[in-house]
Amino acid sequence: MKIIRDDLVGFKGYHVDDIDAIKLDANESPFPLPDEVHEKFLSWCRDHNAYNRYPDTDCNELKAELAKNYHLNVDQFIIGVGSDQIIDFTLRLCIKPGEKVMFPNPSFSMYKLSTKLNHGQPIEFALDDSFQYNANKIIEFMNKVNPKVLILCSPNNPTGTTFSEEDFITIMESVKCLVIMDEAYGEFMNFSAIRYTNKYKNLLVLRTFSKGFGLAGIRVGYGVAHEELINDIEKAKPPYNLSTLSEQLASILLRKKQFIDNNVAEIISERNQLYEKIKDIRGLKVIESKANFLFVITKDYDLHGYLKEHGLLIKTIDNIKGYYRITIGTKDENEVLLKKLMELGGGMDDTTKLCGTRNQ
Repeated sequence: MKIIRDDLVGFKGYHVDDIDAIKLDANESPFPLPDEVHEKFLSWCRDHNAYNRYPDTDCNELKAELAKNYHLNVDQFIIGVGSDQIIDFTLRLCIKPGEKVMFPNPSFSMYKLSTKLNHGQPIEFALDDSFQYNANKIIEFMNKVNPKVLILCSPNNPTGTTFSEEDFITIMESVKCLVIMDEAYGEFMNFSAIRYTNKYKNLLVLRTFSKGFGLAGIRVGYGVAHEELINDIEKAKPPYNLSTLSEQLASILLRKKQFIDNNVAEIISERNQLYEKIKDIRGLKVIESKANFLFVITKDYDLHGYLKEHGLLIKTIDNIKGYYRITIGTKDENEVLLKKLMELGGGMDDTTKLCGTRNQ
């Protein structure tokens, strides 16, 4: 008996490698939870004895901390199990079967997956030859396509590229559809569209605790928008979607944000040093990034296979030959990575000897 929809036959879901290796494939923070935050959370767990009750479905404590952090109204926030859940139920609310959702390529694979699962038509637009956004070309393409939703990712996953505040305003002034600005890596750049959520009622900005905040294991994301838009999106949010424990830990960490700021600064420093060194390695091209990862291109090597054999796990991009995303790890992990990349690309006469990893 076939139970899957005809349009999803052959469609692949989201999967990740699960091996014992240095994990530089998921854009997680390399830093564990600060001891002070961990102790406060454990203390709260010992004192809290209502796990037999459902969590606060509105996540009011976390919303209050976010509102204080951004100097906005609590009614401008919506909470999800990661920001990808918010993408999913927002599209479920907005698009009718066959309506178009437009997003960049390459970019986060969940945009296409969520669009198709919600009966929408995914429409991809290409970044330029340097993997940068071009505001005028985006607007031109939108006028031809007429999408119901435009998704922009800044910094873009997997390229790490972004666009200026001026370009963002140009786009917002030119479109009428819902614009989802995915800022999952927003802690690593200066400009955020959040400041424009009161001006543009069709703008939803997404953030997450999984990247800069280092809480990928508890799955907390949030959306910021004008309260009228939030009121609409709330209609599609599942009840009790965030656990009591996840809300509490995220709230505690927000009150101790100085730990996160220090970690983000260290990751940025490591990222910039790694970029400067990788760009000089023969056979590799690396794109300057504003996120916690680097986008590396090589047509000469199976970089994923080579590094995997040497105990490092990186991300291949949608099975596109030669595109790889490498998360910034600890200083020690980055040194191991750099050593292996230099062995691969520098000073070797016959790279085909490297574990048979040269692409044919």
